[in-house]
Amino acid sequence: MLIEAEIGTIKRFPTSHALASYAGLVPSTRSSGGKTAHGGVGPAGSSWLKWALVEATQVLKQAPGPVRFHYERL
Repeated sequence: MLIEAEIGTIKRFPTSHALASYAGLVPSTRSSGGKTAHGGVGPAGSSWLKWALVEATQVLKQAPGPVRFHYERL
């Protein structure tokens, strides 16, 4: 319910990347002179939404399924 309250309708976001960006879960990327550096996610986005999505992932990575498979692969 918290996720729904924070994002409203999911149809607002054309892609999953757009939702992740809105939540502040997309890491920063800096590029200069052919070099690329990736940073952390920072404070942008809704702190409640970020917290809820991270907690959901923590639970899903422990259960068999696609999230756990992806997590183990990483």
